[in-house]
Amino acid sequence: MHKADTNGTAARCSDGIVRRSQPGRFLSDVQGGMAMLFSLALIPLLGCIALAVDVSTWHSARTELQKIADGAAIVSARELRIGAARPEILQEAARLYAQAVIEAGTSFVENPEVSAEISPERDSVTIAVESTVSPIFSRLFNTGLSSVRVNATALLAGREPICMISTDPRTSHAMALFDHARLDAEDCGIYVNSGSSGALRLDGSVNMEASLICVHGAVSYNGGSASPGPVTACPRIGDPLTHRIPSSSCSSADDDSYEVRGNQTLYPGKYCGGLEIGSSAPVTFQSGVYHIGGDGLEVEDGARITAHDITFVFHDGAGAEFGPDTTLSLSASLEGQYAGILFIEAGSRDDATFRISSNNARTLLGTIYLPKSKLLIDADQPVAGDSAYTVVVAREIEIANRSRLVLNTDYAATDVPVPEGVGPHSEIMLSQ
Repeated sequence: MHKADTNGTAARCSDGIVRRSQPGRFLSDVQGGMAMLFSLALIPLLGCIALAVDVSTWHSARTELQKIADGAAIVSARELRIGAARPEILQEAARLYAQAVIEAGTSFVENPEVSAEISPERDSVTIAVESTVSPIFSRLFNTGLSSVRVNATALLAGREPICMISTDPRTSHAMALFDHARLDAEDCGIYVNSGSSGALRLDGSVNMEASLICVHGAVSYNGGSASPGPVTACPRIGDPLTHRIPSSSCSSADDDSYEVRGNQTLYPGKYCGGLEIGSSAPVTFQSGVYHIGGDGLEVEDGARITAHDITFVFHDGAGAEFGPDTTLSLSASLEGQYAGILFIEAGSRDDATFRISSNNARTLLGTIYLPKSKLLIDADQPVAGDSAYTVVVAREIEIANRSRLVLNTDYAATDVPVPEGVGPHSEIMLSQ
């Protein structure tokens, strides 16, 4: 037998067969065992990876499906507000919405099944959406990852259209009626967000009528009546028009007040020093947007103004005053950024007062949106009664003297649109 080679890794036997030494066999056995162990571990490892992918896909599908359900619930609740909507009508509205979302690019959801359920009180609708998911590995086991089901419930803030909101959350007498004032809103809801013990004040021979009077705080009575009785401890309603607030773009540093003392036609633009109208001659505003700054808009001395298809934007604390002997016929913009808005504020100041004392202000058609200011109505004659609709959203609202503010809801009788969030488009909230 030959001697081992110099490396000592193999020896040649007398029969001519080369045999491995002990170190060589050990390394070969270890490598083979590791390969076998890796092969055995590879199957569950791949399974875990596939399961992780399945779980991720399921969660992605659930997230997308929940968004679809939320949107479908809101769409269906809007249909519910129309009146006699049946579950199958709401279900079809939800299905069409879901299909439109999927066609727009949803990647994990296909052909979802949609169902709708209306609450017995008809003040909410629950949408259930279910869809199958295509798992990679977990389809071999009962993991629950092959389908996903979600629910969404949309609540109506009140079945009645919303026509007045006092937005201040704390002020006492955030909404108040004094003397012989009346507020007629028989077909719409009124909301007072203040949590004060005197959030709504009825003082004197006053009367308030609405389809719903919802007060977050309490009512302070000193005479007067309200029908129906106000609901106290009512949940606050959000400001439905907060997205409409414009940026401030009116500087009065170099501008004097613009005065009108005769028959004149005014044109859209910036009146950053304020606008004074003090003549019994008629003044006509051409359609468009009027930016008012400085001391605001002042209409006195028997002025007669006509302004249709317009919006007044009041900047940085500018207010408005319409004197007792004035005549007003105002209607809001028909289209554009301020469609449906008659008055709106811009800027950060919140100390303005908008006073309507006019005894001939029968047409105020559109939405008066003053979330930082006070609206005071103290005329001796009805206000806004000839308007197809009027909506008021203001920080504080006061009606005094013999004023009778009429908030109509004949939305179909005018081309002036109602902003989303008020009127028949009143707030809809997701509860889950």
